Amino acid sequence: MLGETKLKALTDRILSVSTADQTEVLVFSGQRDLTRFANNEIHQNVNETNVQVRVRAVVGRRIGVASGNDVGDDGLCRLAQKATEMAKLSPENPDFKGLPGPAEYTPVTSFDERTAGATPDVRARGVHVVCRRALDAGLVAAGKFETGVGEVVVANSLGTFAYHPGTEAGITIVVMGDDSSGYAARSTWRLGDLDPGALGAEAVAKALRGRNPQPLEPGDYTVVLEEYAVVDLVEMLAYLGLGALSVQEGRSFMVGKFGQRIMHPAVSIW
Repeated sequence: MLGETKLKALTDRILSVSTADQTEVLVFSGQRDLTRFANNEIHQNVNETNVQVRVRAVVGRRIGVASGNDVGDDGLCRLAQKATEMAKLSPENPDFKGLPGPAEYTPVTSFDERTAGATPDVRARGVHVVCRRALDAGLVAAGKFETGVGEVVVANSLGTFAYHPGTEAGITIVVMGDDSSGYAARSTWRLGDLDPGALGAEAVAKALRGRNPQPLEPGDYTVVLEEYAVVDLVEMLAYLGLGALSVQEGRSFMVGKFGQRIMHPAVSIW
């Protein structure tokens, strides 16, 4: 982790050289560690450390954006210059009201030291438990076990500055048989909340229940979706239209339907 002090120095450098009327800097810094497994054995362990910088320059009501991961002085200066050049070439946005000023932000606890310090051996032990359950049931397991730590910084030329560190851990498991499969996954910011054995058992149980599938005649059936399926549906729904930009551009399913009920009364989305 770079830490708040170093990241603030990075954003200050960009803000000091920007010639735009207003400038915003967004920084993502972090490390991701991934252990993949297939055929009941680990076949890959990788690590990525990166810093991504995004500069948004405002010239009047014109906005330009540039991003990169060169955090040297020259690289940061080029980002600020490129964002400003892009702004000058962009059409005016009549709805833009300016960047936000300084404010107090409520801290959110989402950093766990154990997760941040997770080693390949820690992930390998979790994978071992999953693969052992699959082997004992005569099945084959595949998937991934990942951990990571990240920092986010938002700063602008009006004095806004916010810093947030966080960790993440997640397991995805697919268990296969000759004629069936099972799936399980979990993600959290705290490694201790993950139970590889329980997730492996969940995936194995589904694969065992799905053996010897039978044909089903075409027709209308009541279907109860698992949480995993609901997540996919809601993510796609968000991608397709749950955003201000998609509404402004007229491509959201909500366009022309504000104030109307467009979903079943049992469905609420925040």
